[in-house]
Amino acid sequence: MLCDDRCDQLVEKHPDIFQSCHPHVGNGWFDILDLICSFIESDELLRGCVRAVQVKEKFGQLRFYTSAQPEDVKTLNAYKRFEGAREIVERLSARLCENCGSPGGSTAISGWTKTLCTSCAGELDA
Repeated sequence: MLCDDRCDQLVEKHPDIFQSCHPHVGNGWFDILDLICSFIESDELLRGCVRAVQVKEKFGQLRFYTSAQPEDVKTLNAYKRFEGAREIVERLSARLCENCGSPGGSTAISGWTKTLCTSCAGELDA
């Protein structure tokens, strides 16, 4: 299930980050997306420098693409903190059901790799 109302909430809550894109992921990843956005906004060296250009699922994992480059961020250390946080969130997404947020794993559904819990995988496979 694609994130509609919850993704709209993310865009409303983090308008500086989502100026030019809208997340296209399942509701289950709402919390980790909110977490990385809050991390960005809480860091005065990152705030205003990191903008999402595409947020999607790819090969069963969250992808959070941004326009941020090391020279855009006020210090290289701040950029490295952001890159580390993004990597953690993307890796965490491989262990959380993209539909409901419960613990999950990689599942093949109709030729597509998804990260789903047992319950959601059963619903989609039926």
